[in-house]
Amino acid sequence: MAIAFADQAAKIDEQIRKLEAEKQKIQAQAHDELKQTAQEAIEKLNGLGYNYRIVENTGRVKLVTPKGKGLGEKGTRTPSSGPCPICQFETTPHHDARKHRSQPEGQKKPFTASELSAMGLTKV
Repeated sequence: MAIAFADQAAKIDEQIRKLEAEKQKIQAQAHDELKQTAQEAIEKLNGLGYNYRIVENTGRVKLVTPKGKGLGEKGTRTPSSGPCPICQFETTPHHDARKHRSQPEGQKKPFTASELSAMGLTKV
């Protein structure tokens, strides 16, 4: 029984390998056909005076911010110490005027008790 099961498993593995090879062959054919169609379209556009070309992505692109930091890193801003210049009081955790960005310019005002609690801040 164990030998029959091993034979069946080997046959299934062989079928999987054949299907994978066929899949890769079909994908390569589709890639070549689509690339040819795209190249013909690019040639037509270039014939109209545009300057297009097809470039394959190697997957090794690294995006860098102007300061040389990688994506996803937190900024270097540190909160100022002391009371908020708009609220004129301190909170726990600390906040400063940047927390008031959502308020319209020229209408900056201290946060109410309900706004503080909604932001998870408590007045010290």
